[in-house]
Amino acid sequence: MAPRVAEPAAEKLQAGTKFEALGGWQGGGWRFGLTFVVDVVDGEKAEGHSDWVLRAVPQQYEAEYGPKIGTSAVERWKGTVSGRAICVAGVETDDPAEIIAEGKYQLVLVHGEDLYDDDSDDEEEIIERDGGRRSAQVAMGQVSGYFVKLVRLPRG
Repeated sequence: MAPRVAEPAAEKLQAGTKFEALGGWQGGGWRFGLTFVVDVVDGEKAEGHSDWVLRAVPQQYEAEYGPKIGTSAVERWKGTVSGRAICVAGVETDDPAEIIAEGKYQLVLVHGEDLYDDDSDDEEEIIERDGGRRSAQVAMGQVSGYFVKLVRLPRG
């Protein structure tokens, strides 16, 4: 019988870590670019911010929000980290164009191989920026009710 090989453990969440959503955040016809940034980790408490960029809007909101495509907003969040679980919620926004609302994030840290599997343009851009590496620390789960896969960006 072959010995079992342990899978690499997910790294602990650290201040200064940035994650980018593969394919962005999508829900109800809305699409945003999303970067999740951890600013502070103190024991089980975490604080950070999310950078949002509006990329697409549902047809029924085209007149009001269509001209805002490309606009950015920042959401500040606070919450807890317990083992690999990240549970945080938005506490304020810097959003002059009023394109976002404060959300809830329920994520799990994992480390995976061949995480890039849908050949999206966003995904290929991340791979290129990361020197061709195709495995990374990932946070997966729900952001404001919709599934996301956030890939850790290289430091720098």
